Amino acid sequence: MLGRNGKHQDVDARRPDVAAVSSDAIDGALAGSLAGRVEGVLDGCVVGWAWDPAEAAAHLRIRVQVDGQPVAEGFAGLERPDLTTAGIGDGFHAFHIALPAELADGLGHTIDVLAGPDLKTLAPSGGFMCITVDQSHRFAQTAFAPIAQPALPDDPSPQRALIGKLGALFLCNDRNLTLEQLSGARSLSEEDVEAHVGALVERREGFSKLGVPYVFAVAPMKERVYAELLPDGLSSNDTERTPAQLSRALRDVDGCELLDLLAPLRDARRHGRIYHLTDTHWNDRGAFFGVRALLKEAAKHIDGLRLPSPADLRLTRRGDFHGDLADKPKVALVGRDLMPCAEQDPWTEEIDVIDPRSLRARRRPPDEHLHVSATRPPQLFEIPDAPDLPRCVLVGDSFCLMLLPWLAECFSRLAFMWTPEPPLEAVTAERADLVLHVKAERFLIARPGTLPASTAQ
Repeated sequence: MLGRNGKHQDVDARRPDVAAVSSDAIDGALAGSLAGRVEGVLDGCVVGWAWDPAEAAAHLRIRVQVDGQPVAEGFAGLERPDLTTAGIGDGFHAFHIALPAELADGLGHTIDVLAGPDLKTLAPSGGFMCITVDQSHRFAQTAFAPIAQPALPDDPSPQRALIGKLGALFLCNDRNLTLEQLSGARSLSEEDVEAHVGALVERREGFSKLGVPYVFAVAPMKERVYAELLPDGLSSNDTERTPAQLSRALRDVDGCELLDLLAPLRDARRHGRIYHLTDTHWNDRGAFFGVRALLKEAAKHIDGLRLPSPADLRLTRRGDFHGDLADKPKVALVGRDLMPCAEQDPWTEEIDVIDPRSLRARRRPPDEHLHVSATRPPQLFEIPDAPDLPRCVLVGDSFCLMLLPWLAECFSRLAFMWTPEPPLEAVTAERADLVLHVKAERFLIARPGTLPASTAQ
């Protein structure tokens, strides 16, 4: 992988996906005290890292104790580029110390690791593992468990920005557990799936009685569209993602579908970048191709619906864009832990934005019936002198904001309401010809009607 410093990073591919968060020990390291982790026993070797910022260039002496007795020593002087990314010295602070052959006895042992001149105990990683790649290895039947307990995770409420490759940032430590969703460690239960399907059927039936087509779509996480920009050691499990779970359940339900925008957006990458590097959302180009996919689906239900053409994609360059992840505390993936990083230069990027001179639709004051949210005002667009075009209602979250300029060009009137569920009364009053409902993938983990307001914002 490439960090912000442009150095190549090659983290051991055998390490499993991230499962823990940063700890007080690492925060202490950045404040000036010794820090490190015992990450596990791999093929009979104790692996981890240790660093003392007071002696930043020093390679600390490491002592390994098994069952309370010293058995091996070494130094924390091996290169780990992921340590460099996390701001842990120059990155040469890892250790890989072989255990004596006589410990390969097929029994269980305790292990602790001491570091530095004062022989301070290193905490085990939250993902400490004892593994052998080859089951014929002499240590394959011997187990090692740490004496010390993993440090308690940080307060799970503050969000963080995970540093990926090529300057990409990804959301983590959020209430919806985005990284756990990404790896498949967190998915919908059978009850959750039933609740989502039931809500979708109820919406479909409600709008069917009004004679209004309804399209429900999911905006994919940036992590899935740009999985190759994730830090090494973190991957995307697409099989158990929430839209895939719902799509499988909906195959047994007549007349109810979910439009998963992941495939169209992955295909759209050939036209240029479609998600911001420093933001969780798609950019104007990505939103354009999201609109094309939405309206291609809607055209199955509305005759003569105008689809935006790639020739309509008129963008202009803008510098110094500061996305919603730019100001969040930064963390890097080190082994299986998320480690805080010292702030570097401001996180900005150059982006392509929509050229407003190419737009016909105009903002209008929203009517009273559109005010369905106490915290998020609605938006209304109209195209003057275009009475033959249909009227549309868009409902959803922050991903909808980038859709509005493109969608407004295709309808005589476009009303947007920022709310998790489409309000039937407001749609009726709006006399809509089409209802588009777009929800961010990471919000699907909550059952309908249970999404925390602070998370939705």
